[in-house]
Amino acid sequence: MSKQSIKLRKRVEDFLNKNPAAIKKIPPRDIRNLFEDLQIYQIELEKINDELQKTHKQIQEIKERYQNLYDNTPDMYFTVSLDGIIKSVNQLGAKYLGYSKEELIAGPVWTLIHKDDLESVQKQVAEIFSQKLQKRELEFRKIRKDGSILWVHERTNLVLDENDNPIELCIICRDVTDRKHAEDELQKRETIIQSVFDVAPVGICIMENRVYLRVNRDWCESFGYPEENLIGRTTEFLYESHEEYERVGKELYKNLLKKGIAFARSRLKRSDGEFRDVDLTAKPLDPYVLEAGTVVVVHDITDRKQAEEALRESEEKYRNILKNIDDGYFEVDIAGNLTFFNDSLCKILGYPEDELIGMNSREYMDKENAKKIYQTFNQVYRTGISTKALDWKLIRKDGLECFVETDVSLIKDSNGKGIGFRGIGRDITDRKQLEAQLQQALKMEALGTLVGGIAHEFNNVLGIIIGNTELALGDVPEWNPAHFNLKNIKTASLRATNVV
Repeated sequence: MSKQSIKLRKRVEDFLNKNPAAIKKIPPRDIRNLFEDLQIYQIELEKINDELQKTHKQIQEIKERYQNLYDNTPDMYFTVSLDGIIKSVNQLGAKYLGYSKEELIAGPVWTLIHKDDLESVQKQVAEIFSQKLQKRELEFRKIRKDGSILWVHERTNLVLDENDNPIELCIICRDVTDRKHAEDELQKRETIIQSVFDVAPVGICIMENRVYLRVNRDWCESFGYPEENLIGRTTEFLYESHEEYERVGKELYKNLLKKGIAFARSRLKRSDGEFRDVDLTAKPLDPYVLEAGTVVVVHDITDRKQAEEALRESEEKYRNILKNIDDGYFEVDIAGNLTFFNDSLCKILGYPEDELIGMNSREYMDKENAKKIYQTFNQVYRTGISTKALDWKLIRKDGLECFVETDVSLIKDSNGKGIGFRGIGRDITDRKQLEAQLQQALKMEALGTLVGGIAHEFNNVLGIIIGNTELALGDVPEWNPAHFNLKNIKTASLRATNVV
């Protein structure tokens, strides 16, 4: 029996005990009926009471589930009155802001908003209440208890009373700090990319299916087209022919599919009708979806090609000159290995080109000359001043010696660092041989002069001897043995005159 049934029965009993006369006036049959009705009513009340208890229990369970969901949902929930006072907040909302729920409830919501965003937020909330805006979305900064900034995205739901008057604002609030940081970083990168796109010293364009979407300043300046005349147009009008347009497109598309990046060379038409040689480099915006668009770098190489052609012609002329001169031209690296030479050097050393290339200087000279050449090269390397080296003795492939006279200078790289040597060597072997012959002739001439002088002096002496001998012969008679000796002296002296 429920508590309500017991109370009802007790009230009836108290009534009867207090009014015993009243029950005597009621017929027995009515009393029985009354008790039966009371019993039925009591049973119904007990059933209703049981249902009420079950309902209350269910309501309590739902309330607890709602409160648990309210506190632990991934979003922050606030309820704010018309005057901006926080009426309720869930556990997550308090945790995100670094407060307890008790610290927030009954406090002004405005203290949680960044000072730079406060005026804007207050204005929007005032509009929500005054214009009875059911839904509104806001994005601004809140300040945590520790002073750090929390970016939030809020969705509001206005609650109205039965008279359609605003009574409070329900707010669902989500932390978007990471997203805002990512957006800021993305914006910075986009700004950098846009800056690079705008100031890049080469033409850059973004295309979709070979239709221009964006074109940078260098491209427009290089080809003389304003950007507005390009956007939305295909590139075909720039090519010399439809066939060339198709060729380039197929070549780029094939390599984009295979390698993810593509290169092509063609000629594009300027606005003044002049065709320029260009290198095209293409890369897809999305490597998995080529149709999403392509970035194309257009590098005008016309001037470079003309310079390369002029350089090629100059090199050809240079090589022809080197090929036809009689002197040997050579280039060696720092270690003395031959890297380039002309045919005349091959003739001087007697080696074919394929054997001479890469050969070190020590292989065609003796140690004494190797030391001499090293000193010459070292001096040129240290001072950077060209020098003339005389009388290098080299050894030909056939073992014969040859002599060269060489001018040597330093080869420098773009940074001014010495990387090798170049020189012109003249074969002076014949001259050296003529000089040797001349030297021998001069020696012989000097010797002849010396001998002539000696003979002259000797003849003078002989003349005196012969003269005095003849005088003595006149004074000495023939029978005297001395006369015979004087005749022998005269005869020998005359023979001596014939010798000198």
